[in-house]
Amino acid sequence: MKTKFVLPVILLVSACGGGGDNSDNADRELNILGGWLSPCMANSFSGGDSSSSEEVILETVGYGTTTLMFDNNDQLTAESINYTDETCAFQESEAETFIFTYVLGDLVITDSGLEAQQIDIIYDNAKDGSTVYGIIRPEGRLLYLSDFEEEQRPSNLNLSEPFTKL
Repeated sequence: MKTKFVLPVILLVSACGGGGDNSDNADRELNILGGWLSPCMANSFSGGDSSSSEEVILETVGYGTTTLMFDNNDQLTAESINYTDETCAFQESEAETFIFTYVLGDLVITDSGLEAQQIDIIYDNAKDGSTVYGIIRPEGRLLYLSDFEEEQRPSNLNLSEPFTKL
């Protein structure tokens, strides 16, 4: 089961710290420092059997927002809140907080031709030190994220649901 709005945050938040001594990385890191709020998004999961030819169906199971807080000590805090309605007005449960370490990497060109930055996220509380890989693009008061994957780094950004600077 994957949650559309939680997955980017939780996977993003399982990063490892330490960006090195590269001054370019330090300058780029300043662009993401602080808080970022996701739009209200549908929580969905895929149904069906991936080993068959059945079509995979996304089912909405609720709504939610995620707040990301990047600090200058390579710590990322993600707070996820579930709601019962599509406007995220009626909170369903208490906020869940996750703490990660992040490492910014090289600049890359996405499939759509935009420049983005590699980011690794390590979930500090995981016994195996789980790391996920993604890309991000800060653009003024907006922050675009990719999906986050455990085995390979994605090459495209989700341009339809940016986070907004708090």
